[in-house]
Amino acid sequence: MTVPVSGSPVPGSPVPGSFDYSAFTTAAPKKLVIAYRHSCEVRGYDDEHGFDEQKASPAKRGALSKTCVIVLAVCCGIAGLFFVLFGVAFMTTPAEDVTSPISQVIVGAIFLAISFVLIMTARSMTTYATWVVRYRLSWFARANGLSYAFRSDPRSFPGITPDRPGYPYVSSVKLTNVLRTTTGPQVAMGHQDVTYRDSRDRAWNSKGYGIVSDDWNFVAINFSTRSPWMHLKHRRSPQHDAPDQLQANFTLADKTREDEAHAFFTPDLLSVILQTAPGYDAMVHNGWLYLLKGSLYEESTHAEGIAERLEIVQRLVPMVVKQ
Repeated sequence: MTVPVSGSPVPGSPVPGSFDYSAFTTAAPKKLVIAYRHSCEVRGYDDEHGFDEQKASPAKRGALSKTCVIVLAVCCGIAGLFFVLFGVAFMTTPAEDVTSPISQVIVGAIFLAISFVLIMTARSMTTYATWVVRYRLSWFARANGLSYAFRSDPRSFPGITPDRPGYPYVSSVKLTNVLRTTTGPQVAMGHQDVTYRDSRDRAWNSKGYGIVSDDWNFVAINFSTRSPWMHLKHRRSPQHDAPDQLQANFTLADKTREDEAHAFFTPDLLSVILQTAPGYDAMVHNGWLYLLKGSLYEESTHAEGIAERLEIVQRLVPMVVKQ
C-alpha cells in the first residue's frame, strides 16, 4: 500500500501538512479492537431516544457466526429451489395424485422464506472485521488531531438530508466512517448511503444507471455564509466548445441558479476542484460545500481514499472559507 506520508502545510488549512498512516500499516491489536467495540456497543441503546454517533446497540451475536448464517442461508435456498423445481416438474406430469408435488412446492417456498430471513439476519450482524476497520480509523484520527465517528447524524450537515431540494424521492441518508476537524473551519469527510423510496422513483447514479440506492464518498466544508442550494453534476465527457469552464465540466441541476453558481464557483476555485477532485459532483447549501463521488463503501476506509480527500481539504479550505 502506497500512501502519502508527508506534505507541505497549506496556509489556512485546518488539517496538518503531514499525516501519520501507521494505523493502516500496523496490525490492530485484537484486545484493543474488542475493548473499542465494547465501549461503543451499549445494551438498550436506541437511536429513536437520542442519537449518539459514538454508540450503537449490540450487534446480533450468538453461537453462529455471520459466515455460518450465510452458509445456512445458501443451503436453505438451494433446498428450496430443489423442492420447488421438482414439485413443478411433477405437477406438469400426468398423474392421478398431485398432492405430493404441491406439498413439495410448499416445502420449497418455506425453505426459500427461511433463506431470506437468514440473509436479512446476516446483514444486521456486525463482524469483527468491521470493528477492526472502525478501530483503525479511530486510531488514525487520534494520531492526526481529527475526530472519528463510525456513523454521524445527517441533520448535522444542512442540505445532505432527505428533504434537500432536488431530491424528492430520497427516503433516508446514512453517513458512516466520518472524520472531522477539531479546530478551525468545520470540515468532514466520510461515506454517504442514499436510499430511494421505491423502485418506481429511481435516481441516476454517477455512472448513469437507474438505481434504488447509491453510495458516495463525500467531503463537506463549512464556510459560514448563507447560500442557496446549487448542485453541479460533473460531466463524464467535458464539452470543449462550452462558453466557460463551469459549463464545460458540470451540469447545473437548477438552471435558474446559473448566475449564483458562477459567482461562487470562480475560475480559480473550479480549477482547483478539477485538479484535486476530478469526477466529483459539487453541491452548495446553507453555508456548506459538498463534494461527492460515487464510490463503494470499502473505498471510504482505505488509506488511499482518505489521502485523496485530505488533499482536497487542504487545497480547497483556504479558498472556500474566503468565499
